[in-house]
Amino acid sequence: MRNINQNCIQCEEPMQGRANKKFCSNACRAQHFRDNPIETAAVITQVQPSTFRNPPVQYASPPIEHARVMPLAEEEDDDEDDADDRIRAKIAQKRKAEEDVELSKKLDGRYSKLVDECLKADGTNFNDDDDDELQAWLDEIDDLIVDYRSHPGIDLSAGYARERLDDLHWLRDKFNRLLGEWVDQPTSWRHNIQPVYFEMSTKRKKLLRAHLLLK
Repeated sequence: MRNINQNCIQCEEPMQGRANKKFCSNACRAQHFRDNPIETAAVITQVQPSTFRNPPVQYASPPIEHARVMPLAEEEDDDEDDADDRIRAKIAQKRKAEEDVELSKKLDGRYSKLVDECLKADGTNFNDDDDDELQAWLDEIDDLIVDYRSHPGIDLSAGYARERLDDLHWLRDKFNRLLGEWVDQPTSWRHNIQPVYFEMSTKRKKLLRAHLLLK
C-alpha cells in the first residue's frame, strides 16, 4: 500500500504511513480510545399500528315505500368502479410484494457476506495496526443493524430475519469487547500494545452457519 504524509488524529503531529493510518503511535491510539469510548447504539423497537378495523355500522333500511330504485345504468357504473378498484388494489399489492422480495435479497446478501467474513476471521490475532480494520467491521455491523430492522420479515414470529438481527447484535458486542481490550490495557503497556484474539465458540459458529442457510 502506498505511503503518504498525514497528521495523527490524536496529537496532530505529522507522520508517514499507509493511507488509512490514523495514529502515529500506540500511545496516541490508546489515548484516543480512552477519550472517545464506544457507545452501544440503542435498539429501537418500533410499535406497529393496530391492523384491526372497526366493525361496520349497521343502518336501518328505509321503509320500502320510500326506497329509491337505482336505475340499471347506475348499477352498471358502480360495478365497473368496484372492478377498477379491485384491479388497482391487486396491482399495488403485487408491486409491494416485488419490492419486499428485492429488499429481502439485498439485506440477506449483506448479512451473508458479513457473517461469512467473520467466520473466516475466527482464530485471528489482531495487532495494534489492525485497529482501523476492527473499527471498519464494527461500523459495517452497526449500519446493517439499522437497515435490517426494515426487513419485510422482521415481525414474523416464525421468520429468520429476527434471528439474523440477533446475530448482528452479538457480533457488534464481540467487536466492541475486542476494541475494549486494547483500551483497558495498563498505561505502562502503551508502547507495547498486546494483540487481541478473535475467537467464537463451536456452538456460536454452528448457529451462524445454520442461519446462513435460512430462507
